[in-house]
Amino acid sequence: MSNRLIILAHPDDEMLCLPFLLDEATELNQTDYFLYLTFNSLSESRSRECLYAIRILNQEIRESRLVEFKSVLRDGHGWEDFNVSDIDELFRLLQFLDIDSILTFAYEGGHQDHDLAHVVSKVLQSACQHEIIEFSGYRKHERFPLFVACIPSFKQSKVCFPRWKALKLFLKLAAAHKSQLRVWCLLSLPIMLNLLFGSAYTTRSAFSASSPTGGLFLYELRGKAQRELVENAMHQIIKHCTEDQ
Repeated sequence: MSNRLIILAHPDDEMLCLPFLLDEATELNQTDYFLYLTFNSLSESRSRECLYAIRILNQEIRESRLVEFKSVLRDGHGWEDFNVSDIDELFRLLQFLDIDSILTFAYEGGHQDHDLAHVVSKVLQSACQHEIIEFSGYRKHERFPLFVACIPSFKQSKVCFPRWKALKLFLKLAAAHKSQLRVWCLLSLPIMLNLLFGSAYTTRSAFSASSPTGGLFLYELRGKAQRELVENAMHQIIKHCTEDQ
């Protein structure tokens, strides 16, 4: 039996990694622990929606549990709020839950909260040497002014998953997250098409731990100065957390 920690930014992000939750190569007796970095900053209604979504995953896929840590990281501003004491708590969680692997977003520069989930996962991996599996969340298409969902920037291993089950589960989770229904109505078409006809791959980070890349596109913080501010903050998290360990 194995335990996997899934580090995501917000409740409803599980809808972006369904191929990896349904991966046919995953052990059937595995337990998935979901940790949402911004859970404690959410409204009561969104918290209830999250718990309902976890119950759905528990019924439809495998044993799934919500893991909550005490820090209050604000939606969109978790990179400002995160500190070394938070990583200490997460280290203790990994040891207590006997985690074997971590699933998280790749660093794409598409959403600062998603990128924080990646950076936190990398810091944990550096100390615990767990396997880390990265997947694509959002990225800006290179040629067209459209957001592309669930398409990796750097392809690695192809993931095999039951497509119709993934589509059904996507719709059930979208209905569970009622407060975010408008968002998922906008994103649903490219995601559903990809679930039915596209290919899912694990991916790798586009983030260098040595210096800011300066070339990533943040759709919620569009200015170059803001983008560099966020990326420098990510590097400081890595520096302070790894030095503390």
